[in-house]
Amino acid sequence: MRAVLIFAVAMGLLIAPAAFANGDGTGIQGSPHDFTDNVYSTKGTLTGNPENDDANPNAWNNKRKEICRTCHVPHDHGAVRYGNQGILWNHELTTKTNWQMYGSDPNMISFMDATPATQPLGVSKLCLGCHDGVTAINSYDGKVPTDAGYGGGVALTMDNYDSGFTIGNTAASLTNNHPISITYEHTTDTQLFDPATAAMANGDTVDSLLDNGRLECSTCHDVHNKESVAGTHLLRTATKGANGTGVGASDLCFVCHDK
Repeated sequence: MRAVLIFAVAMGLLIAPAAFANGDGTGIQGSPHDFTDNVYSTKGTLTGNPENDDANPNAWNNKRKEICRTCHVPHDHGAVRYGNQGILWNHELTTKTNWQMYGSDPNMISFMDATPATQPLGVSKLCLGCHDGVTAINSYDGKVPTDAGYGGGVALTMDNYDSGFTIGNTAASLTNNHPISITYEHTTDTQLFDPATAAMANGDTVDSLLDNGRLECSTCHDVHNKESVAGTHLLRTATKGANGTGVGASDLCFVCHDK
């Protein structure tokens, strides 16, 4: 049994290494991605405090405060609900198909040695299943918001929940964000460090945080962790940086960029 478990974990790491990388070790409990409080939001017209009551029309995480199930399901019994994502994915994918990627605007001057994919890939596509501002957060578990206990008939989008964390505007533009779904071209770009030796905190390297050699959202953000410093949007912790603390966007930049 132990050998089977080790094999399963190893296969999971091979399929999606970025999804299993650790941050500062404080865990997902109490983080922005801990939805076990089962409430909508403290913003807008969806304010409520239903706790864990399936009958409450405001409840949307009705699986008895399960912390993982809004994104993953441990036993899907072969039911591929949202595409074969390789990590037992249990949430609706982004419904947008017209993303404008970084560098795609002809008015922009591209300085990159690699070209981003035409649409988001891998882990980034999973992140956008909530953060695109359109796809309902409460569309998971093979259910839709009209199902009992999954939102009381209201499609809860990130714009409803907390619009400050919606990525891209109505035109689905990602041109004002760091490139994602782009190959880490350190062999041709002399201003990029070797990802195998570019060290992050807690033993991670940039290479261990790439998704099939590509830089994705999870390369810089740890969705399974709390913020080490409030207001840093779940940024991973660097080993060194401009101010020597290893915390903050600029410090993280210097892990990859030789500037």
